[in-house]
Amino acid sequence: MKIFALCKPYLKAYKPSIITYLTISVFVGLFAMVNPYLIGDFVDNLIDGGSMTVVFRFSIIFASINIMRLIFNYITMIIYTKTQTRAAYSFSQEVVKHIQKLSVSFVDKKETNYLSQVVNGDANQLVIFCITVLNSIILNTIYIVMPIVIMFWLNPYISGVLTLSLFVYILIYKLFQKPLFKRSMSLREKQNGFFTKLLEQLKFTRFIKIHVIGDLFKKQMDENLDGLLSETLKMQKLSFAYTSLDTLVSTVVQISLFIFGGYLILNGQFTVGMFTIFTMYFNMMLGAVKYFFNFGKSYQDNMVSYTRLSDILNTPAETIGEISISSINKIELKNLSFAYENGKLTVENLSYTFSKGKIYCLEGRNGAGKSTLVSLIMGLYIDEFKGDIFVNEIKMNNLNMPFVRSKLIGVAEQEPVLLNSNLEENINLQNFEITHDNKKLYDILNINELLKRQKNTALSGGEKQKIAIVRTLLKNPDLMIFDEPTSALDESSANNFMEYLKTINKDKIVIVITHDVFVKKLCDEVLSF
Repeated sequence: MKIFALCKPYLKAYKPSIITYLTISVFVGLFAMVNPYLIGDFVDNLIDGGSMTVVFRFSIIFASINIMRLIFNYITMIIYTKTQTRAAYSFSQEVVKHIQKLSVSFVDKKETNYLSQVVNGDANQLVIFCITVLNSIILNTIYIVMPIVIMFWLNPYISGVLTLSLFVYILIYKLFQKPLFKRSMSLREKQNGFFTKLLEQLKFTRFIKIHVIGDLFKKQMDENLDGLLSETLKMQKLSFAYTSLDTLVSTVVQISLFIFGGYLILNGQFTVGMFTIFTMYFNMMLGAVKYFFNFGKSYQDNMVSYTRLSDILNTPAETIGEISISSINKIELKNLSFAYENGKLTVENLSYTFSKGKIYCLEGRNGAGKSTLVSLIMGLYIDEFKGDIFVNEIKMNNLNMPFVRSKLIGVAEQEPVLLNSNLEENINLQNFEITHDNKKLYDILNINELLKRQKNTALSGGEKQKIAIVRTLLKNPDLMIFDEPTSALDESSANNFMEYLKTINKDKIVIVITHDVFVKKLCDEVLSF
């Protein structure tokens, strides 16, 4: 099956554990096959005038078997939990790794909540499905085959009629297979939309309070709820029809068993104990058949997760060239054009050269393409632009841009991302050695007192910008990019920062996106949008 093929690499790593789990589970399942025979034989012994010795003997055997089942069930539970957790983690990390290799455009089109559900929820669900379904298929196959053999031995005529019911279950599954999948897929998407809006309400609590727009968000939630409720009702109606047919077939077969079994006992062709054995084995078989009946629905539910994961994993990773460079001396743009999915050109037929030793200013209205150009220069849209970008006379497509970004490019965003760790760790993301000279930067931007904080909570916009700027400067890359670096800085820190840039730009390319007239005057060239 497709689901097993997708999960195979992550399950294969834990093959010994899975085999042990399945072996013990099957062994425990075989114990269950003994119970109907023991109970039936016990009933016949009592009817035939058995003694208390017989009662005690059966009680001891029955207790021993079920105590052993409990012990082995505990062992399988431990093995399963460890294996499932580790395999699901490996799978989800592989999905995250692949997402990080995709174009930024692909990721931007997806809601964060959606990606989180796919990475964590769907990957975990598929691993659980694969491990449990292997165990369940083996056990339930045994619970169908062995009772059929025993029942045919007891009475071939009744067994033949009951076996025909299996084909009815198969027919019902085939009828509902595609409708269940389509409805389940549609419901999952509606749920994603609803919970995305719910997270927005929590995420933008401050924004909602400031602008007093709680009613607007509630209206959007109400609209999403209506859609979710409508889709949920459709799914419930389809599921009800599916399970109702199951109940109907089960009831008809059970009544048939009572009629034929009762007739045979009254005519002396069956003992009460044999009928008890027959009934329990039939119910065991029926439960196993119901598993396969419901397996169709379960499989279709999991195919939704499979489809969503495949959508991500089958998306080609962005191009990564084979050439690694040790420095960036020049970046040349030739007839560069780029448009987002809406088709509107953000960068159009731009030719420009960035060289070492200069500070460049990018200016223009919001949305004009400044940040987009910076993203293109960093190789974030490497397969999506027209024209050429050359780095040291080498086409960017031929460069290993993840390596270049990690070693030679530093970026201080306008709205910096701070990880949930202390400020020192946020500054030194790549764990390089910080020397005494490096720490002079702390004085330049006045962050010594700031670094005494153990947590990064309750930081102002200016404080966050200082952390991002120091992070970039300490990395000491050949290409430095600063997005509105002084927009939230105090005047002293802004002056110190620009003066420091003038002392280090000799062997660097510095690009500053800014509306600040003071910063613009200190730049060597201005590129207007």
